[in-house]
Amino acid sequence: MGNSEEDLPVANFSVSIPGICAGSCISFTDVSTGNPIAWDWSFPGASISSSTIQNPSNICYPTPGVYPVQLIVINPSGSDTLLIDTAVTVYTLPETPNIVLNGNQLEAISGTSPVFYQWYFNGSPLAGSNNALHNLTVTGDYTVLITDTNGCQSSSSAFNYTVLGISDLTTDFSLYPNPTNDILQIKSTSNQLAHIELLTIQGQILQRTVLPATSASVMSLENLTSGVYFLRIQSAGWVINKRVIKN
Repeated sequence: MGNSEEDLPVANFSVSIPGICAGSCISFTDVSTGNPIAWDWSFPGASISSSTIQNPSNICYPTPGVYPVQLIVINPSGSDTLLIDTAVTVYTLPETPNIVLNGNQLEAISGTSPVFYQWYFNGSPLAGSNNALHNLTVTGDYTVLITDTNGCQSSSSAFNYTVLGISDLTTDFSLYPNPTNDILQIKSTSNQLAHIELLTIQGQILQRTVLPATSASVMSLENLTSGVYFLRIQSAGWVINKRVIKN
C-alpha cells in the first residue's frame, strides 16, 4: 500500500530574532511536522550559506538587507520545501560617533540620532553618563557607545583628555569669523607651535595646517558645503576641539 498524503512532511521553522544588526548572528529551529529525517537549509547573504543539521545556530549576516531562508525537509514518504523571502531583516549599524571637546564637556557627534548613550572611562562604563554630553573630571581615555532605535550599536575611538592646562588652552585660541562664508583665521596666544586639522562631524580630516606660536593661520572653507565642522588643535601633551560653522 502506498504512502498517504498525511505521511508527507510539512516544512516550517522559526527564527530566534527576525531583525538583527549587521554582523550579528541568529539561530533557526525546525518546527516541521511529519518527523523529518533530513534537512537542507539555504541562507543567502549569510556567512554560512547552507546547513544540513536540524537546528542551525550561529548564522551570521555581515551586510544590511532583507534576506530569504529556505528549508527542505525529507522523510521516507517524500519532501517539502518552505521559502520565506523576508525571513531575516539585517539593520544598518549606526554611524560611528566622533568625540569632540565642547568647553569642559565631551560631546558625541554622529549622523545617526541615537536613543541611548553610554560613556566609558579607560574601558569601564560610567554610571549615569547616558547623554550626548559628558562632564569632564579626570585625565584618561573616554569612549562613547551609541544605540539606535533598532538596538544596533557603534562605538567611538578613544578620546584622550588631559586635565592640565585645558581650561586655559581653550581661551588661548580664537577663530574668526565664526560662522564664516570663506576664510577662517585661527589665532593663538599660547606661545606654542600647534598642528591643526579641520574635520567633518563624522571625523573625516579635510585639511591640515600648522599654527605658529603667537601667530595666526588661515584656512579656506570656500569649497565646503554649509554645516558644522570641527577644528582639532594639537600640541605637545594636549588636544582641543572647537566647533566651526560654514554658512
